[in-house]
Amino acid sequence: QNHLSLFSENLAPFYQNGKYGFVNKSNKIVIPCEYEMVWGFHKGLAKVKKDKKLGYINPKNEIIIPIEYDELSTFAEGLVISKKNGKIGFLNEKNEIIIPFIYQDAFPFKDSLAIVQSGVNQKWGCIDRQGNVKVLFNYDEISSFSEGYARVVFEGKEGIIDKNNVL
Repeated sequence: QNHLSLFSENLAPFYQNGKYGFVNKSNKIVIPCEYEMVWGFHKGLAKVKKDKKLGYINPKNEIIIPIEYDELSTFAEGLVISKKNGKIGFLNEKNEIIIPFIYQDAFPFKDSLAIVQSGVNQKWGCIDRQGNVKVLFNYDEISSFSEGYARVVFEGKEGIIDKNNVL
């Protein structure tokens, strides 16, 4: 059974014989059905899954981010959260490691900060787009920043911090 999804950047995910590819608006297959799963194109890239691993391709089916990651987020502020060998790092659209694979968990960048969980003490903090620590890894929880402030949980107590880690 064939199945067609919504178009994104003039291409639509297409399902045939148990695999996914992409068709154009003329219903011509432009990327063969070779993937276990595909996501729609955004800014010229689509996330794909093959052999239980994730990567990104361009509309010519050229691999931009190798299909070797256990988890990949969508791009936020030019970086994608990537998980490999149990650790989290951040890549750019050229597959360059911008922030090394040293974190336990992470949330996408928002307002130039990402909330990340330390691989050492399992606490949460924030880093900038260069990987510099901006909020120390002291917190059991951190919410997303809103209007410059975030809710945190520290030793069982709730508080509010600013982007300079001031309570």
